[in-house]
Amino acid sequence: NAADKGVFFLVPGNKFNYVAKPGTMKGLRAYFVISGIATFHYDGHVEECRAGQCHYCPEGHSHYMENLTDHDLVYFAVVK
Repeated sequence: NAADKGVFFLVPGNKFNYVAKPGTMKGLRAYFVISGIATFHYDGHVEECRAGQCHYCPEGHSHYMENLTDHDLVYFAVVK
């Protein structure tokens, strides 16, 4: 099963709103922040990732990502 991957931009004030109920998300997701700050909401917790950091969401967990800053967020995503 091939992975989807690519470099993406999230402008200030927006969110990548893929929210799955706990235990229902299929596949894994990994996000590597290239520039900016990503705010992840992961199973009810909040995690910030800065340039050079990675967020990993294994299968069966829920999350979504926001850009709460006034700068563009650039990240590389792998979804399998």
